[in-house]
Amino acid sequence: MAYMRTPKNFAGFVVLSIVGLVFGVIVTLVALRLERKERDRADRLQIELEKNMLERELLDARLRLLQAQIEPHFLFNTLANIEALVESRSDNAGPVLRHLIAYLRAAMPRLSDADATLDTELQLVRAYLELMHMRMPDRLQFSVPNVPDLNHMRFPAMALLTLVENVVRHGIDPSLTGGRIEVGGKRDSKTGIVTLSVADTGIGMSETALAGTGLSNLRTRLQAIYGPDARLDLHEETPHGLRVELVFHPGNHA
Repeated sequence: MAYMRTPKNFAGFVVLSIVGLVFGVIVTLVALRLERKERDRADRLQIELEKNMLERELLDARLRLLQAQIEPHFLFNTLANIEALVESRSDNAGPVLRHLIAYLRAAMPRLSDADATLDTELQLVRAYLELMHMRMPDRLQFSVPNVPDLNHMRFPAMALLTLVENVVRHGIDPSLTGGRIEVGGKRDSKTGIVTLSVADTGIGMSETALAGTGLSNLRTRLQAIYGPDARLDLHEETPHGLRVELVFHPGNHA
């Protein structure tokens, strides 16, 4: 320990010890601070993950609730059509009823299909309009073209069918001369925004045409799936009729 006996060496040792101690404390504090930051970050990520999971579960529950409201709406209107056929004692009542039963058998598995596509929706729309055309062959014409580039796009089940059924009930049925229904779809090549439309030449916009929960629920479903920018727009047609447009970006779906 001869090295420590000289004041100069002893002072140097003390200084080095103090510096080492201070440096060790600083390193420890920095390490603890970094650990705390990482722990806080991990906690925030966990909270965010749980929040996203809860929001997803809430969205799924909300969509199931809206779907449950729409299904009876469609089914009760279908039953009303059956009643009208029976009461009219039309020669077409039997064939239409058989087609309607077959249609319902095909449609029921799709009513709650979370993976429904636009192609399956258009198939249901065509089948429905075929049935309605058989019920009023002189008062209803329609066009439902294929949209190849949108066929596999995810699309909420019963959405277009809700619009078409609403048009038949409130636009075509009340009109003495009936009308024509045209379903269309397109994608903007620049923005990617999709516009689906249902246009008719019936009686046009009226209080009865806007009544009920169908359109309100459909707007809510679109925004729940495609985001708050999704829209349901109503436009009056010339000389009479109504055009309903669903506008959304499929890349925004939840």
